[in-house]
Amino acid sequence: MSQIAPLVEGLGTPTPKDMATIRKLELAVVEHSLKSLMTFPCIQTLVERGKLTLHGAYFGVATGVLLVRDPETGEFKPCVQPDSLS
Repeated sequence: MSQIAPLVEGLGTPTPKDMATIRKLELAVVEHSLKSLMTFPCIQTLVERGKLTLHGAYFGVATGVLLVRDPETGEFKPCVQPDSLS
């Protein structure tokens, strides 16, 4: 929890009713985790060599929606299955 304290401070203190701020915090933690992974030399080397790709995702248990981070924009977008596969 101490690792995400700066993220919480940056968003302000969420209240249980402030779901938008809580969601922002959850997504910020995914971003933070990706950045933290890049601090490991072996991970950084593999990413730089193109042998490993890191992906960020968030699953909303209450909604059943999987949000996947677009590596180019940093936006989280719903991962939608094509109609042909459903």
